[in-house]
Amino acid sequence: MQNVKSDDKSSFTSKELHRKVVEAHIFRNKRGQERSNAKLKDSEIEIYCILNNEAKETLDMAIERFRLSFRSINKVLKVSRTIADLDKSKDIAKNHILEALSYRRR
Repeated sequence: MQNVKSDDKSSFTSKELHRKVVEAHIFRNKRGQERSNAKLKDSEIEIYCILNNEAKETLDMAIERFRLSFRSINKVLKVSRTIADLDKSKDIAKNHILEALSYRRR
C-alpha cells in the first residue's frame, strides 16, 4: 500500500464506491456464493477462488518468498476474490493476487 498524504484525493465519490460494492455483491450472488468472501470456509475457497495460470504462478512465488502459512494463503485468496469481484472478473488474475499481497501485514 502506498502512504497517504493529507492532500490526497479519492478517485471515487462515496456514491460511486457504494455502487461498485453493490455490483460486486450482485456479481458474487450470481456466482451462487451465499457467504461473503471474508467468511468463506476452506472447502468454499476451493470452489470460488479460481486462479488463472498467471495468478497461480504469482501466488506460488509469494508462498515461497514470504513463507506464507495455510491461513495466510487463504486470507490472500479471499481478499483476491473480493478484488476480482470489484473488477467483475470470473477468475482471480495476477493483478488481483498482487494487490491482495500488498495489503498484508508483515
